[in-house]
Amino acid sequence: MHKTDVLVYATGNGNLRKVQGIPANAASRLALEFVDHHWTLVIGNSGWDSKREAHCETHSSIYHWSSQRNEFILTREVQTTGLVDVSLLSIDKNGYFHDAYAVFAENGVDGDFGRVSFYRYNSQADTYLLYQNIEVNGPVSAIYGFSLPQFSYLVVVSPENGLEFYHYLHAEVNNALIHLHQNILDSLRQLFGVKNYLNYNIC
Repeated sequence: MHKTDVLVYATGNGNLRKVQGIPANAASRLALEFVDHHWTLVIGNSGWDSKREAHCETHSSIYHWSSQRNEFILTREVQTTGLVDVSLLSIDKNGYFHDAYAVFAENGVDGDFGRVSFYRYNSQADTYLLYQNIEVNGPVSAIYGFSLPQFSYLVVVSPENGLEFYHYLHAEVNNALIHLHQNILDSLRQLFGVKNYLNYNIC
């Protein structure tokens, strides 16, 4: 295993000073977002074992910033294997915080399957709970979450499927809030007034 530290620095008086070293296991991805009045940090650990030249089962982590302790506090560990990317999706409604997800994309030990896992923020317990898994046909290359005034999406990139847009719904359908959105380009065209658009595949 490749043990590493994620180093956190603060700025002040024009200088950088180290405030924390967070233990990690071959950390490869980070996500930082302001969620419900505090900063949230997601550290994605790939678990890469250079001797075996394979991914091992490991844990990725979710942290909240504590202004009292002046450091990130561990909120939740998530079991991951072959992690490739992480994302934080914070969703507002009518100008106020509404919902949030820490999202993990992994390809398993051999990298031959893809899975995207959504952990939903529970404000009462101040932690993230597994809410939904999406199985992907083939490995995942990257994920990216973003919010627009009317929409919130997670983009899943994979060689097999190109770009897939998953739409956040403000009401559950079939016991889930995240659904594959078939008409994303039409929605974006209406939102931005774009007349010509392309649907890209990954080559």
